[in-house]
Amino acid sequence: MIYSLTIIICQTIIIKEIDFNLDRDDFEICWMLSGKLLVSLQGEEHELLPGDAVRFDTMLEHAYAALEESSFIIIHLPKSQIFQK
Repeated sequence: MIYSLTIIICQTIIIKEIDFNLDRDDFEICWMLSGKLLVSLQGEEHELLPGDAVRFDTMLEHAYAALEESSFIIIHLPKSQIFQK
């Protein structure tokens, strides 16, 4: 079985808001490699540090802000492929 996913590898300087909205009904995974990233998800804010990860439904309101120079990986995994046998 072949899966289709989107992987975005990011390296940033300090940025107040980063938008990776691909307007698809996917699951999004953000995995921190280095730095500090603020993730806003449905009005709650979570600070991610190296080694941290977060997974959520992309249809939920979300935003990223780099609090310092950071490297992280964003993966979009289509829901339609998660539950296939």
